[in-house]
Parts: sequence; structure tokens; C-alpha cells
Amino acid sequence: MTTISIPGIDFDTIDANGTDWGISLFDGWGGAASTVTLTQKPYAAGAWTGSPPQLKSRSVSIGGIISAATPALALAAEDLLNASITLAPFTLTVNQAGGSRWAKAMRQGEVTRDYINDRAFKWGATLAIPDPLKYGQSLTASTKLPSTTGGLTVPFTVPFTIDATTVTGQCSLTNAGNATGPVTARIDGPCSGTTTITHNGTGKRLQFGSSLSLPEGQFMLIDMTAHTVLEQGQADRLGYVTDYGWSGFEPGVNTWSFASSGEDDGAVLTITATEAWQ
Repeated sequence: MTTISIPGIDFDTIDANGTDWGISLFDGWGGAASTVTLTQKPYAAGAWTGSPPQLKSRSVSIGGIISAATPALALAAEDLLNASITLAPFTLTVNQAGGSRWAKAMRQGEVTRDYINDRAFKWGATLAIPDPLKYGQSLTASTKLPSTTGGLTVPFTVPFTIDATTVTGQCSLTNAGNATGPVTARIDGPCSGTTTITHNGTGKRLQFGSSLSLPEGQFMLIDMTAHTVLEQGQADRLGYVTDYGWSGFEPGVNTWSFASSGEDDGAVLTITATEAWQ
């Protein structure tokens, strides 16, 4: 069963007032179109594709019949529909086969309505979705800098060991989707020296010069998609980046390594990544 919702409205449900939010049209949620264009080769078979193709934005058509218990409730439903399908981006969520995927949509054109009687009307709208990807869960994993503490072998008559505690300096997340999703990273101090965040799968490495020192209680927010680095979420620190290896959330298992030339046991890297589908 597929259910569709926007903020304030769950379609294909009956709300507490007895209003049935019917939806029968939902078109355009499939794979986004491509920008590819073909130019026939003169005097030869085949064509040239020109610049590398990209995914286009998508346009979703949505509509159905809304029926209410009274004319006043029908009018209230119309008002809510108009207020919920906004010019500002809002979240369109599709729940299907036990999973949830969402995209940021906005009103394109008018929200139409055609009254069947004083308690029910047909409605329709077109939603513009600039980002062609669909998104799922945001996942989080953390690690400290790599270290080993403890560990001891005592030569008694029956030797025994005291295990060491090892921090790998790595954290892993799995993207269940089929497209590269967005990634943000947060480094909490203290952290000094040359610091790197490396995506093990692609080898992409984001490196900060040793002149950047992050005291205890301070943090750095890194948006791998927007290519921004903000100390305390405000002060621009992009100028301290010496290796611009911005990584994404690739389909499948992703592992990031955290390293620094400084000796800061309290430094923590937190990766937040969002699943994505075409």
C-alpha cells in the first residue's frame, strides 16, 4: 500500500472531522528525465551526445476527490489544501513497501478545484521538485581519533592477558539507495595538527592545515555537498582546507577515517548521511 503526505495532510485517509482526503492521481514520481541530446553524425552512423547528461528536475501531478461531512468542512479542506501546497519548499513523503522516501516540492501553477456538490470537490495540483533525487533516512555514526590503550601480558605460572582498548578512527554507514546522498561532518574539539577525513571507498580526502586548531568545547560543521566549513556553525573556515576531497554517501557501505597529527584524545568526528534514490 502506498500513502502520500505533505505537512498537515495525509492523503487517502479520513481525518478526525470525517473528511476523506482522496487521491487518485500521482504521476511523475518515477525516475527523473535526462538532459541528454543527440546530434546525428554527418555521413556516419550514430550520434554525438554533447556535454555529459544530467538528471533534470521533476514535475509531479497530484489530484483526487475530497469529500466532507458538511459544506463548512469542505471549504475548510479547500483552504487547508491551498495553504499546504505552498510556494515555499515543503516535504512530499511517499511511504511504500514499508519504506519512506521524500523530496522537497513547491507549488507550480494553481491548485484547481471543481465542486461535485456542496460537500465534495475534485482537486489537482502540479508540484515542482528541483532536486531530482528522492531521500530516505538520515543516519549518524561517530568515532574518536585512532588509539590503543591498556593491554598487558603477565608471566604467571598460567599466563594471561589484559586486553587493550582500540579505537579504529573509522565509522561506517550504509546507503540503501541507488544514488549518492548528501553528507555532513562535525568535528568536536580539542583537535589540532593536520586533520583529515577520508572516504575509504573513493579515497577522497578532506584535509585541514595544521594552523587550524579547534579548542575543547568548539566544533566544526562541514557540508560535503555545499562545500562549506563553519566553526561553531557560523565562522567560515574554508580557507584552512588544503585538500578538497569532498565525499558523498555512495550506495552500499561507506567508511570514513578520521586522523590528525595532533594528540587529542577527546576529538570526535560525527558523520551524518542521508539515503538517496534516483
